[in-house]
Amino acid sequence: MSNENPKTCINQPSQLFEGRLQEIQGNLSEAPAVIFTKLYGLLTPEEGKDPQVIEFNLTVRGSDPKEVIDRIFEASRYAKDKYKLSLANPNVRNTPKASGQPSAPSAPGAQRAPAGAQGTGTTPQSGGVVNAVKMEVVRGPDGKVTLKWYRAGDRYPEIYTTRTPEKALELLRSTGEDWREEHLAGSYMYNDIRHVIHFRFSEKTNSKGNPYKDIVEIRSA
Repeated sequence: MSNENPKTCINQPSQLFEGRLQEIQGNLSEAPAVIFTKLYGLLTPEEGKDPQVIEFNLTVRGSDPKEVIDRIFEASRYAKDKYKLSLANPNVRNTPKASGQPSAPSAPGAQRAPAGAQGTGTTPQSGGVVNAVKMEVVRGPDGKVTLKWYRAGDRYPEIYTTRTPEKALELLRSTGEDWREEHLAGSYMYNDIRHVIHFRFSEKTNSKGNPYKDIVEIRSA
């Protein structure tokens, strides 16, 4: 009869596996070159809602820095082509542009309304008026454009809308200003605009129970 301890015999394979796993993890952690980054994407929002940003962590290891850099850009190109993901965080605004990336075109000159013709700021019951001094353009990966308007001193937009580029241009040109496709080609912030935006309250409400704002008319102030 064998004198081997059955318990010891049963544990040996497990111990060998754990030892091999630690060896593999050690080799990976000691790779000569490692890059950690994130990939970002935008989910198409419902009408009246902001685009939702999604992000994924990406780790690439290799035998030397050049290999890792090549692999990280190869992975990012694949993610962009197949899943419309990007290394750029769409929530980051007003950062320096990368070399070769066009800056925001100058906003068209405003056609100022005569004195006394500007919005009062309220429309009882049915809606209201927003007097905006800057506008943000966000171009989504699906090609749609989100326009966000800010009042003076506001940190967050007071009103926004998501439309196709054609519909967004049609809306902006209703002000009488010469907005063009190049103004909506990327994600830009226009800090010197004067728009009076008339809106009505939608029957749809957000998670807080507040009604969304449907834009009725925009004109230059």
